[in-house]
Amino acid sequence: MKTIKGEVLIFKALTNDTDGQEDPFKIKLEEAGIHTQNVTVLDFEYCNLNVLQQNIEKPDMFSGLVFTSPRAVRAVACIKDARRLLGGWKKHPVFVVGEGTSKILQKELCLDGEGSNAGNSSALAEIILQNKFEHPLLFPCGNLTGDELSTKLSTREIVAYFSPSGMKFTIPVLEKMEVPLQQLKFVAIGPTTEAALLEHKLKVWSVASKPTPEHLLEAILK
Repeated sequence: MKTIKGEVLIFKALTNDTDGQEDPFKIKLEEAGIHTQNVTVLDFEYCNLNVLQQNIEKPDMFSGLVFTSPRAVRAVACIKDARRLLGGWKKHPVFVVGEGTSKILQKELCLDGEGSNAGNSSALAEIILQNKFEHPLLFPCGNLTGDELSTKLSTREIVAYFSPSGMKFTIPVLEKMEVPLQQLKFVAIGPTTEAALLEHKLKVWSVASKPTPEHLLEAILK
């Protein structure tokens, strides 16, 4: 297999979605001979759980649920008696982005997700739009807060971003550090992150077709 010398920096929030195992993206890249370093860019805190619970208690007001991240699933799981309350949602479709979110949904809430093969929100939207709904869809989401960059970017050539938020919080810091951004090869985990990079006038070297370790490696090796 083709290998790349040097190091790939992965700008990605820490996650416990892998049950204590090492980041699967890091594992996949290093199996291909690519040394990686994770840079934590975001921190999360659940808020407005009381409002979320009030909505979960009223399934008849909605036509379904939408989850675009494992954290959104875990926010619902934090609600008291969440599994009992979600019994009223069994007749509703539950849409998810990505296989990871689908697995967490089944594990934490015992719900089956539709659209797990959708690699991004845009693809999931196409799936959702194939249906007609009488009521709105409930879409748990959150506000993101920035975290300090713990490691400086020096002579790396490839930078992988996993979210627009991670990019928007770190790029200004890198600019202040006078990092030569135009000399770096930026890899995006999907089209939304790609659009954020392009909006910042940064050249995107490659985009993963799906948010999986295998597709990220494929994008880097292009």
